[in-house]
Amino acid sequence: MSADSGQARALRLPATLESLEPLRELALAAAQDAGLGTDALGRVELALEEAVVNISRHAYDPPGSGELALSALALPGGGLRLVLEDRGRPFDPVRVSEQAPELEAGLEANLEADLEHRLPGGMGLYLILSLAKATYRREAGANLLTLDFEP
Repeated sequence: MSADSGQARALRLPATLESLEPLRELALAAAQDAGLGTDALGRVELALEEAVVNISRHAYDPPGSGELALSALALPGGGLRLVLEDRGRPFDPVRVSEQAPELEAGLEANLEADLEHRLPGGMGLYLILSLAKATYRREAGANLLTLDFEP
């Protein structure tokens, strides 16, 4: 797939941590085909890992009981678009302060604290939103998180 081919790669797997490696391989292959450099590959890898971990732990009850789909598409003019889809409970990570103010408060406290005083949780969302241009929509019972990466 060349950077201007417009062909998407896609994979649907159980929403478990064991699915992270094949999803990561798909995303990185698509990113390399799209011409992304080393820095952008690192952003893709980290943002994807954080999103997959969050979905596997929080989207379904019990955790990991549903599926997760990933599609990857080279963007015209360079860049990469990843779309993660799950059918778990609705959650918009882009508007987390409105949906889960406790997460937003914890994130702000963590960002201000030194490493030894940080509480677990919330940093993954911060990383995702700082590494990619993220948009979210709920459509036909599915959460669709779109992550766009510049070259």
